[in-house]
Amino acid sequence: MDMEMHILQGNLAKDPEVRKLQNGDSICKLRLPVGIYRAENGERKKVGTNYYTLTAFKEYADFLASALHKGSPVKVYGTNLSVRTYKTQDGETRTDLEIVVNNGDVTVVQYAPRRPKTEPKQETFEEVAQGGETDADIPF
Repeated sequence: MDMEMHILQGNLAKDPEVRKLQNGDSICKLRLPVGIYRAENGERKKVGTNYYTLTAFKEYADFLASALHKGSPVKVYGTNLSVRTYKTQDGETRTDLEIVVNNGDVTVVQYAPRRPKTEPKQETFEEVAQGGETDADIPF
């Protein structure tokens, strides 16, 4: 069985858009910009951005709408990418990249941003001696 896998990571471009379908089910759309990088002269350089539409239905749509907001960091693992081309009112041709988010097919996970590394504090001899072991603490 052939299968394609897409892994996307970025921060949501705007708040989730939620609406109800005629049958009462929810539909949620998320916009996720993902940078395009190329290697130039041995360095990684950002050359553009692709915008993906993530679409969720039913309870998962309600969950994502309540859990995420503009700027939320997300990582998406998906197998269901579709490409749609359309014309704007001005006659400009645009392309939309969409992943349908189903429970089990695609996982949207918040991740913790990296924290800057801090150097461990060096204790002085006096600080160690004040809180350190005494001869009575040594088992031999």
